[in-house]
Amino acid sequence: LAVLLLLTACGQTATSPPAVLSTGFSCAADVTYRERSFGIGLIRPGPGICTIDFQSPETMSGMRIEFEGETMNLTYKGLTLSKDTDDSFRVGFASVLASVLDSACRADPASIKESGGSLLLEGSTEYGAYTITAQPDGTLASIEVPDEKLTLALRDFQPS
Repeated sequence: LAVLLLLTACGQTATSPPAVLSTGFSCAADVTYRERSFGIGLIRPGPGICTIDFQSPETMSGMRIEFEGETMNLTYKGLTLSKDTDDSFRVGFASVLASVLDSACRADPASIKESGGSLLLEGSTEYGAYTITAQPDGTLASIEVPDEKLTLALRDFQPS
């Protein structure tokens, strides 16, 4: 029954989260986090799994952060740090983003609204309230987490 509810909750209808949140996607994103800007590649094959590849600024290019279940791996210049996601260790906006994407898949249909031809999925995590904007076809366009001063403009979106 729980599996059926999860599948139903992540299927795409007018009042449910875009299916790509559970079936997977990849994209590039322009990130603004507090006073900093980053260019990233984002791969999300499904719930609980998220890979962030930094492309800019140059000083962070090549850094990879992977979330898989309860484990987070940070790899940079041949060094790898592995931590449980339950630890107090956080990786800036990457931890926020992984949490938002997992929460959005389980969103209550009442939290989804239509506005100007787009779908707005609103929810909250331990990092505060968030809004994900999606096109009617399920293509994600942006993610905002105001309490964390985090904004992602998604581009080159590809469903899995």
